[in-house]
Amino acid sequence: MTEDELIREIQLKKQLSELDGSPVPENDSSESMTAEELRSDNRFLIDQLKEALEENRRLKEDISEIKRDLKESNRRADEEAAGRKRLFDKLEKFMDDQKSASDKYRELERKYETLQGRYDLLCAAHYGGSKTCSDKYSGQKNEGINDGRDDFDGD
Repeated sequence: MTEDELIREIQLKKQLSELDGSPVPENDSSESMTAEELRSDNRFLIDQLKEALEENRRLKEDISEIKRDLKESNRRADEEAAGRKRLFDKLEKFMDDQKSASDKYRELERKYETLQGRYDLLCAAHYGGSKTCSDKYSGQKNEGINDGRDDFDGD
């Protein structure tokens, strides 16, 4: 029995069982086969099984390789994420240091301005007098308490 005849017989059995409403009978293709046809059919089925097993083996190897690549990729991604986190932490620390340095600078600048103001007041008090330079050298003499008493004759 050829393969086409076998397929045709199976289809006819299915159609008959559908018309009767009876369950589909199991296909036993070996009933009408000779011993040589059975051996040939078995060899064919075994070859197909070997091909399917070989395909399964290749697929498993491919899946294993994909899993390895995925694990490696995840490991690299984790390392990069950890590196980014360390970098972010350093950047955050740097920003905090910059802020505190800026605050310290403003504080020192205020102290400097305060000290500069005090220094200016001290200089004005120390070097500033009742007489200005123009009064000292103008030729006008201001009469004070002791003016005119330097004529002591001894009498």
